[in-house]
Amino acid sequence: MGIRQYRSMFILMMFFLFGKNIIQAVERDNDSVKVVRPVVASTYFSVGNNQVYDTYLSINRYSGLDVGIGHERMRVAPFGVGRLAARHLFEVDFSTTRNRPGNGMMITGMFDYSFGLYRIFRLPCKLKLLGGGELSTNVGGIYNLRNSNNPAAAKASVNAGVSGMAIYTWRVSGYPITFRYSMSLPFIGTFFCPGYGQTYYEMFSLGNTKGIVHFGSFHNQFDMSNMFTVDFPVGRSAVRIGYKNRLRSMHQNHLVYKMYTHVFTVGIATEFVTRSQRRKVMSAASSISAFY
Repeated sequence: MGIRQYRSMFILMMFFLFGKNIIQAVERDNDSVKVVRPVVASTYFSVGNNQVYDTYLSINRYSGLDVGIGHERMRVAPFGVGRLAARHLFEVDFSTTRNRPGNGMMITGMFDYSFGLYRIFRLPCKLKLLGGGELSTNVGGIYNLRNSNNPAAAKASVNAGVSGMAIYTWRVSGYPITFRYSMSLPFIGTFFCPGYGQTYYEMFSLGNTKGIVHFGSFHNQFDMSNMFTVDFPVGRSAVRIGYKNRLRSMHQNHLVYKMYTHVFTVGIATEFVTRSQRRKVMSAASSISAFY
């Protein structure tokens, strides 16, 4: 190894050893200012349509009902002087789809998790813009009830990309209605894809796993989601309704996979203060919300 390699390893070791202590010190400094950072959490249910095309399982397109549940948590980060916000998003989707003749059926299940860190831009017109990076992972599978050989296809990926939001609160006779548009677009990562005609028996029983994990970017995979929500306050919470669409596609090893989902959502959003911050509420100098 050269001097540059040793220097890079040393910097990386110092980050892992002392990075956590630095963040904790920043948190303590922010705590001394007594700024409350409430959590905005929402849980929602979704229902809509899912279209699936996977040439590993069938040359036909399948379409049908999609149902799901999601949970989102947003909060101003403990560092960044109120200019950064963090978001965790968990989603589980389940769909049953049929081909056009109606003689074939596929069952799909997907779990998605993403973590985003955003820079907050508060404009004078009360419009709030958020932009930043996001890490995401997806695990799931598709099962074709018609197939006796290779009836299932596993899906897995880990990606990094960009994400953004636009949030605006419109007051109608003093009643606040909050509109939010959000998007996520991974641009680099890795994903699982078997070879053309390669069976799962070959991969996991015979150990033939060569070439099943691939580098992913726009040349062989695409995954974009868009969501629009409206919040109507009811008491201390808000009813959140919205619409979401997501397009996933992959082409690798002469295989093509596409999934297009568009659903309507309804749920409850709540803004609350965590137990560790409750003691600062009465004496807080200010409160900074990542959403409202």
